[in-house]
Amino acid sequence: MRSVAMSVAVADPGNPWLNYKISSLRYRLFMKMSDFASSGSKIFVFLDAHPDSTKNSAFGVWMSDPSHPDNAYIFDVPASYHNGACGYSFMDGHCETHRWRDARTIVPTCYDGLIPLGVTNPRSVDALWITEHASILN
Repeated sequence: MRSVAMSVAVADPGNPWLNYKISSLRYRLFMKMSDFASSGSKIFVFLDAHPDSTKNSAFGVWMSDPSHPDNAYIFDVPASYHNGACGYSFMDGHCETHRWRDARTIVPTCYDGLIPLGVTNPRSVDALWITEHASILN
């Protein structure tokens, strides 16, 4: 089982989630270092992924619109190995552990790969946190 995934916002030109049109807003896809500009300390590249959510090596992010929190999504599920928290590494090289605040983000591990993906999590502060750290507006 894989336990680490890479954000689809980084070097994944076929990413349908990041380019999803939300309230006429488009999010940046990072294809080269200069695309990060001054946002590198905010954008994650790798994270601990939930083992039942790792169908491939990409961590899908369905961008949640902060102005419509009832439509928040968790597409791929992050891990919660660290006492309800997940490890992230960011483009600028720093790492941090982020503790989940919404119980719906902490999904039990079954090691069967059958976890549902693309789950709506209305008003999930965790879905919004993932969005804020996956990309920036173009």
